[in-house]
Amino acid sequence: MSNNKPLNREDYEEPNCPFCVDNYQNKKPVKSIDTNRMMSKLDEFLDRDDFDSAQRLLDYWLNEAKLGNDLRGELTIQNELMGLNRKCQNRERAESAVKRGLELVKELGLEGTVTSATTYLNAGTVYNSFDEPKLSLDYYKKAQAIYENSNVDKYKLGGLYNNMSLVYGKLGEYREAKELINKAISLMKEIGNKLEEAISYLNLVDILNAESQDDQVLQEIEEYLDISEKLLNSDVERDLYYAYVCDKCIPSFDYYGRFGFAEELRKRVTKIYEGH
Repeated sequence: MSNNKPLNREDYEEPNCPFCVDNYQNKKPVKSIDTNRMMSKLDEFLDRDDFDSAQRLLDYWLNEAKLGNDLRGELTIQNELMGLNRKCQNRERAESAVKRGLELVKELGLEGTVTSATTYLNAGTVYNSFDEPKLSLDYYKKAQAIYENSNVDKYKLGGLYNNMSLVYGKLGEYREAKELINKAISLMKEIGNKLEEAISYLNLVDILNAESQDDQVLQEIEEYLDISEKLLNSDVERDLYYAYVCDKCIPSFDYYGRFGFAEELRKRVTKIYEGH
């Protein structure tokens, strides 16, 4: 699951107290960047995997944010840079974005807010992708503490549980991994997101397969593969998001010997992409 979501204005603008002394201090004027315009163009580049153009776009807007002293806009960009450079396997730039993003959370006084949790989640995903599970888990736990005590939507919380479960699995802490993945499955069922539920069941399969190879577990794995397959065959809209999810699921079905269904998903993905 991808876990680098663009920040909405309500995510990062905390209410100001009119009686706070800080409000009367002289501050450098802020010229806010047009984040909606930036994100729209960024989505175009990412939809066609044009990562070079995406990097140039973010670098341009980063410079604009710095010129205008738009720290909130810069935080949005640093979160996007974490995800982009993680995908491109550019560790140096990804870690630089993490470092600056965390600095901005402090400078803006956003620690303990949902915005900071989103930044922690993105930082955790960066370190997970570069095989630093313990460091990744530290940031995920910070995000978890905030998400579970806020009104964050269940999709975000379920996504965090999914990510955390995979890290626990890497660390061989299978009990914790299974607890979290089952929480993710429950949340996805509750909100009716069948595609994310399908991914969650495949994550559970991977955890079970890593933990044990006894006959009972192998039977469970087959049952969960059946459920995931049924969910992907259900009456969900077969749009670009469906193609994206299927793309993520294909390797799992291949790995567990369900070659026919994996091939069927490839055909669906190709058909969707060719139609857009």
